[in-house]
Amino acid sequence: MKIINLLLLIAVFIFGVIQMRKSSSIIKTDWFKSLSYNEKLETTSKIKSNWKTSIILLAIIVCAMLILISSFIGKTHYYENTINILILIVGVIVTIFLVINNQKLEKNIKN
Repeated sequence: MKIINLLLLIAVFIFGVIQMRKSSSIIKTDWFKSLSYNEKLETTSKIKSNWKTSIILLAIIVCAMLILISSFIGKTHYYENTINILILIVGVIVTIFLVINNQKLEKNIKN
């Protein structure tokens, strides 16, 4: 269970980083270059807001990784199965929030 959780957390972290790179690639498009100065500022602020949320979610994943790694290194905990299940749930919830956050950004950029 620990190994599955660790692989899930690593996959979610990589997914989050890819989503952040995808959102920042908007700045390099011709569409963005054709915007006026004020529109560029507005679009950039939306991207920064997306990044802030993604960074907070990725920080939660890193904390979950640290908890999981400490269970590998340290003594056996009495509630190890509960911890593993909660880490699995956290990973799934963070993935859902990352997807929702990026969908919200795409909708805001189109408006």
